[in-house]
Amino acid sequence: MHRTNRHLSTGTRLTSVVALAMAVGSCGPNPTPPLISAELQSRVSVLNKSREMHVLRVRNLRPEVQLDCERVAESPDRFLPDDAFGAPVRWPLYSDQELGMGIDNTDPWRGVDDLGGRPCAASLIESDTVDDIIVFWDDSLQPKTFAFDPNIPEYIKPDPQTVVLRGDYEDVDPDQIKSYRFRPCGESQVCGAEGEAEAAEIPPGATYSWESVGAQKLHFERAWRPDEPQQIPDECKMPGAGKSMVWEEPPNGEWALRHIDAGIDGCHTLELERRYDAEARQSYLLCAPLEALSAIELRQQHDVVLELRALSRQGGFDGLSIRADYVSPEGFVDGSAHLFLTRGTAIPSDMGVDARTALRTGCEPIETQCGQIDLPADLRLAETGQGTEVLAPGESLAFDDGRRTLHLVRALERPVLDPQCTTDEVSQRLGVRGYGYIEAVSVIRY
Repeated sequence: MHRTNRHLSTGTRLTSVVALAMAVGSCGPNPTPPLISAELQSRVSVLNKSREMHVLRVRNLRPEVQLDCERVAESPDRFLPDDAFGAPVRWPLYSDQELGMGIDNTDPWRGVDDLGGRPCAASLIESDTVDDIIVFWDDSLQPKTFAFDPNIPEYIKPDPQTVVLRGDYEDVDPDQIKSYRFRPCGESQVCGAEGEAEAAEIPPGATYSWESVGAQKLHFERAWRPDEPQQIPDECKMPGAGKSMVWEEPPNGEWALRHIDAGIDGCHTLELERRYDAEARQSYLLCAPLEALSAIELRQQHDVVLELRALSRQGGFDGLSIRADYVSPEGFVDGSAHLFLTRGTAIPSDMGVDARTALRTGCEPIETQCGQIDLPADLRLAETGQGTEVLAPGESLAFDDGRRTLHLVRALERPVLDPQCTTDEVSQRLGVRGYGYIEAVSVIRY
């Protein structure tokens, strides 16, 4: 077999909100203040309980991003990369001001849409004065009502659905500690750059931190860092070129296999001759692990007659069906094999086995295109009376009946996906959140 290389909320004071809007910088869209002062509603808010003003750059999830909420809730900081979030909006948050997460804080008439149509949501908060965090919440929390500028005494404890920005002044000269609700430009004035700088001035020795008020942890220190390359151990790397499956639109009818030109990149050319018409020839390009295609290799004293058919999104997968008959010189069929090359959330039911992805131990999330996250996985197979087997990508399992063989090409889970990511076919095939993705070759012999 010759090998070639072939590639196929608003505040209770209108003036405070106006000041906030006018102080917005160029790092994101400018919030538009409401017409009147009003209360806001969201499930989670961020409250500045320090004495200084802090500029927060708030980034909500992009609307098209979907989450497997149960998986992401295990560790939002590990599962949500920067590219999953939209453009930042700059909010100068003064002492005792409160900001709703996931909502338009300037428009109280929009109602509560802090989940964006999902069962859960998140916001990334960036700052130059306190650690960057991800705030994560879900629909188990009920919406609460709050004011942007509440004017509540410092000693009053916030409600449990609040993430608090606190200041530690233990090492600060008492004469340099600002008063709570410090407003250098007065309660009814718009702060310019000079007043904003005075409110944001940090006294020597002051430090800042975040606190989730209630028993449910709502904030998580940012784990992803822009421009830091991921270090992926070999055992956690996803299959690369030549180890995933791609194929051309299959030709109609029955074809005798005359030669396989095996490519070193995992893409192979099948030289076909139409049955009963030796003049009709065609080359067919197929990318898949060669060892998984052994059922269609040439055989001595037999023709291998193929019938190829596309499987279009049935049973949780799309795929390619290859029926191979081993035909003797006398024209008798001395055996057959049926190959299913499938990509999707399941394997063919003809295999008679329950197959589900199982996360590989010790592997960190891998960021892919469009802010999506992949988790390396194996395939767990459960068959009545046969026990449970686990296959890693590149491994094959021959079943006890001697008829069935399963070769796992690729497996992953994608807890963060963007169905509109046109450069990534996996998301197009998943289409829904929470499923594992499987590429496999299933073989049934007759």
